[in-house]
Amino acid sequence: MSTSMIWRVGLAALFLSAGAVQPASAFEHRCPPVGTEVRWSITPARAPIRYDGQDGLWCLRSYEGRPIESELGHFRFFARDAKHTEYYDKMLEGAHALWPIEPGKHVSFPYVDQADGSNAGADVGSYFYQAEISVGSPVELSVRAGTYKALPISMDIFGQHTNTHHSQYVYYYAPDIAMVVQFEFHLIHGTLAVQPRNWELVSIKPPPS
Repeated sequence: MSTSMIWRVGLAALFLSAGAVQPASAFEHRCPPVGTEVRWSITPARAPIRYDGQDGLWCLRSYEGRPIESELGHFRFFARDAKHTEYYDKMLEGAHALWPIEPGKHVSFPYVDQADGSNAGADVGSYFYQAEISVGSPVELSVRAGTYKALPISMDIFGQHTNTHHSQYVYYYAPDIAMVVQFEFHLIHGTLAVQPRNWELVSIKPPPS
């Protein structure tokens, strides 16, 4: 058995002992054990990202000993001290409505985003959107860290009124290891000044025993 397979089996057993795996098709929200270190394909080479614990639907993370953006519901990222804007609050409400997740679950809500022109080519003002978040059927996904059964969490963003924007964010969440193993971004219509980069899980290091 490979080192990667031994790690996945051991981690899955840890979640089973904690009651994380549900008997039905639904999965409660969980974060990787404290001290788990991971590298994604966009992680800087000098150090891994560390999981520091769970706070409700938040997975707390750090990099080189400093807090970085926390992971909300495995589909959004915010700084630990982020202000409660409408966008922040709507995403938080959406995460609470989404979890526990299961294939076919769907959540939708409108929100207003404020653009301050700080990004290159960006406008200034209020923009109205509709978020549609859905959970797809499990897929077997091979990434550099290994092969996992993952649930795609897709968030489609639709512009409202005269805004014809449509983009899609897909997070492939693997319940056995309680983390996203691959991310894909698709700009379907319109423009976006700064587009997210696609990434995948490269390696996992379990916490010290």
